[in-house]
Amino acid sequence: MPQGQSHLSHRNPGDVWRQALVRAGYTQAGRPGPLHVSQLANPAGDRRAAEHAFRALLAACPDDRDGLEGLAFLLQLEGRGDEALPYRRRLFSQHAQRLGVAPDAQAATADYLLSAETGDQSPAAAPVDYVRCLFDRYADDFDGHLRDKLNYRVPELLFDKLAAQLPDKTSSLDILDIGCGTGLAGEVFKPFAGRLDGIDLSPEMLARARRRGIYDRLEAGEIVALLSGWAVRYNTVIAADVLGYLGELQPVFDGVSKVLYQYGFFVFSVEQGDGADYRLRASGRYQHTAGYLRRCAQNAGFEVLPLGEAVLREQHGQPVAGHLVVMRRN
Repeated sequence: MPQGQSHLSHRNPGDVWRQALVRAGYTQAGRPGPLHVSQLANPAGDRRAAEHAFRALLAACPDDRDGLEGLAFLLQLEGRGDEALPYRRRLFSQHAQRLGVAPDAQAATADYLLSAETGDQSPAAAPVDYVRCLFDRYADDFDGHLRDKLNYRVPELLFDKLAAQLPDKTSSLDILDIGCGTGLAGEVFKPFAGRLDGIDLSPEMLARARRRGIYDRLEAGEIVALLSGWAVRYNTVIAADVLGYLGELQPVFDGVSKVLYQYGFFVFSVEQGDGADYRLRASGRYQHTAGYLRRCAQNAGFEVLPLGEAVLREQHGQPVAGHLVVMRRN
């Protein structure tokens, strides 16, 4: 072994990688802390040398986050997006692991998030375990984030839309709140309710809903699965900003129809789409077309009252257009 080789073989791969990037013209890489991938867009940098450095880092440390993000970004800069996909998928798998997604659901979560990013395909729904873990993590900040940062007012908008269909103000409706979360919508609809029940995937969200003291019954579980065996019947089912995590809606409509009395109402919001029946967007939520909603409604025995359009929330400072829908079971 040549003199010095043993010493070099024990050098930190991260240090070697940073030094290689500095030599390639990306001087910001020499600073401590994570490398922001946007710095790799510097036209003065040698992208070929940088790619070699990233590949060397990943050969030594296959799960290095800086390496995965940087190599994926470089490949995209070079118009080699298909080559970047395996690295993006590994990053999404790591994200799923950090969220606490079960090991057997991490691959499906990575594929789902990659589909959202690329727009190449739209799976039928978000993975159940991913949604559960996401909202368990989100529960503490959920209300404030929606109300104060995203200007979210969907429960009030749906409340007004339902009120317009009722002959008089009533406080005797039996209401089921599916995807009830922390109870934001339940609190708004409570004045209409003689009975108010709720369903949600996230135990942490349900814990916060329970603290409001407004629900008669709360159950944790996946919506379609719970509705299939639900024994109670209702005048109204509400789904405020919930169906955005489901692409295929027919099973939901069928399940809701089973738990509604005749002439009962299904009141919900969806993000407004065009083209395909539903499409998974980069936000990780689905958009649905009006035509698709009407077909699902007809198949499930609903009469669709006129669709309303509204801004559901803001996303990165931009309004998110949606449909406010009231359906009546025939």
